[in-house]
Amino acid sequence: MATDKLRISNTFRVEDFTIDGVATFNDLFSVRTTTVTDTRSFNYLQAFRTTKYRKYQDTIEGDYQFTKNYSVHFGYRYGNRHEEQFRSGYGLGSNAPALEPTAVGIFDQSHECVLRRFPGQAVKNWTIYFDAERGTADNVFTRIGNYDYTNIRAKTRWVPNRKVNFNMSVIIRDNSNPSEIAGVSLSDFGVDLKTRIFQSSVDWLVNQDLSISVGYNYNWVNSDAIIDYFYQVPPAASVEHPMGHSPLFSTK
Repeated sequence: MATDKLRISNTFRVEDFTIDGVATFNDLFSVRTTTVTDTRSFNYLQAFRTTKYRKYQDTIEGDYQFTKNYSVHFGYRYGNRHEEQFRSGYGLGSNAPALEPTAVGIFDQSHECVLRRFPGQAVKNWTIYFDAERGTADNVFTRIGNYDYTNIRAKTRWVPNRKVNFNMSVIIRDNSNPSEIAGVSLSDFGVDLKTRIFQSSVDWLVNQDLSISVGYNYNWVNSDAIIDYFYQVPPAASVEHPMGHSPLFSTK
């Protein structure tokens, strides 16, 4: 409680874990002809992989009460992620596994976002709520690049009397999956998703035995994704589908 109207809070979080994995390979292959028998065997060939993950995140938030009807909530979040991957042992992706040199991969990624919220009561029996969030966020296992997102919500409720109330809300979400991995651009990798949701309702309490509720909802989704696939012919490469994009348009 900095003042009677201003409240400030800070939250600090640390995540740290290690995943150790080991694989053991045994194989026996034998071909016999009338005069020759060719036998090959591999026993107890091991491959090791270790993933180390550490992330710290700090969020600072504040609330300011202008009047009894109007207030604002604001905040800022920052996080840093450090990931290390170690691989050693035999390469088990072939019919003749060979001992491979130790491989090390190190990735660092940061993310941040800004938080805003404005709850208020314009007049008696009329409440307005608005909040917005803009930032980037990472994913632990699937991709190194950050998600890029924007979320906006607005709600209002008007109660002219004890029997009737009006409700309306709008939700806007923009989310794009990363088009790069660890700083390497992949133009055939991105996905963009846009969502728009509108909801409204009117509730009327006619009497103790009868109530009427009507409303209208509208959902709009627009998605654009690249069609991409891989083929395992040395050197391995990715191929973009001739159609190029996979668009999705949905309304209801």
